[in-house]
Amino acid sequence: MGGMKNIFRGFIGMAIYLTTTMLIPALTFEYVDRMEIFIPPDEILDIEIAKGNIAVVIFWLVALGLTMSGLAFFSWSSPKESRRKVVFGILLVFAHCFYLWSYKFSGATAFGVEIPGLGRVIFDFAGIVLLYLGAYALIIVAKIWKLIEVEFGKRKEKKEEKVYIPESTFGKDGGAI
Repeated sequence: MGGMKNIFRGFIGMAIYLTTTMLIPALTFEYVDRMEIFIPPDEILDIEIAKGNIAVVIFWLVALGLTMSGLAFFSWSSPKESRRKVVFGILLVFAHCFYLWSYKFSGATAFGVEIPGLGRVIFDFAGIVLLYLGAYALIIVAKIWKLIEVEFGKRKEKKEEKVYIPESTFGKDGGAI
């Protein structure tokens, strides 16, 4: 793939990560703090999202979102089967882990629902975040394995290049000169 196509792919990856890791969560935390869902007849389901220190949460979302977007650019713009792609992929997975870890401790994984006549229910998704972190640990192992594969593949290619004997060493009939 050409250099310009790789750079274009990198910008696409960066735009996707900017949107999904920074823009949507920041807008959600900034503007959605309470939702009311109307249930017929004349009932209202109240959903409150815990908003502790939301400015700190948004700061870390933006900081980690920008970091992930930059890493995504370099990962997506790298040629296939290159060390650079694998290394930036590993760094990107570690950034994902920090991103999820910031969600876990921000209070954003818990929200309460007020059910009329029954009381309040609190949903806590911290366990799901930990499950995702476990999945990312497996992805890190797979990426490190890929790095080892790419590295040994490059070494094998270099070895094969050294064994090549040019035709000028032997005569055209295969005998020594």
